[in-house]
Amino acid sequence: MPRRIGIYSGTFDPVHIGHITFGQAALRTCRLDEVVFIPEPSPRGKTSVTSLEHRRAMLDAAVTTHAKLGTLTLDTPRFTVAETLPLLRRTFPGAELTLLIGSDAAKTLLYRWEGLEQLLPEIRFAIGLRGNDTPRDITKIMRQVELIYQQQARHTIVPILPTARLSSSSARKGNLTALPPEVEEYINQNNLYK
Repeated sequence: MPRRIGIYSGTFDPVHIGHITFGQAALRTCRLDEVVFIPEPSPRGKTSVTSLEHRRAMLDAAVTTHAKLGTLTLDTPRFTVAETLPLLRRTFPGAELTLLIGSDAAKTLLYRWEGLEQLLPEIRFAIGLRGNDTPRDITKIMRQVELIYQQQARHTIVPILPTARLSSSSARKGNLTALPPEVEEYINQNNLYK
């Protein structure tokens, strides 16, 4: 049986408890063997991002105590289907890949995801509900994707999490209560977000 790997790409500036909780929930809900967090070196549409070195170190610290969570850095500036999918296939040969995204990102599938037609047959989506989004909202979006691309959009909806309203931006403004203790310690030791 092939390994089932969850891929969770993002800025993680900084990683917070909501990210970790979503990774753990996807492990259970999708029956994954592992979830790999991939910090994007140059996230699209974002400026003044903390260095990749710091974001990777915070991720490493956050997942240390979670046996089935790991990190990976790719040689591409951001997650794109054309560049990242072949790298993932080489890194995890023969694995079944599941891409973890929030419901906010699912809403952008039809107009911001270049190469989606190549991605659909290759992966499954684990969609974490955020804000006021409902399973019905996500099912409707995924049906639209299937109609437009004439391909199955395999997905699993990860139940609403109490931590889904947490944000990295509040941590950057000094509210460190939603961070794993190891991440808070790293931020203080390196004088980040001051």
